Amino acid sequence: MASIGDILNWLFHTRPGVACLLSVGVVIFAIVAYVSEIRGRKRYYNHERKEGDTSWGIFDDLSSDEEATEKPHA
Repeated sequence: MASIGDILNWLFHTRPGVACLLSVGVVIFAIVAYVSEIRGRKRYYNHERKEGDTSWGIFDDLSSDEEATEKPHA
C-alpha cells in the first residue's frame, strides 16, 4: 500500500508528476476526438456541403467527399 501512496504523492505533488498527468490527459482526449471524428464521418458520409460551409478540419479533403457520394445507403 505504501508504494501506491508514493506513486500518488509523486503524481499530484511534484511538477514532473503533474506534467505527466496533464500530458496523459491530452493524449487520451486526442485519441477520443480522433475516434469520434472517424465514427462521425462513417455515420454521416452523405452530408453535402453548402455554400456557407467555410470551416476547415483535419480530415477535410475533396477526395473523401467524392468517395462519400458513391457509397450506398446502409
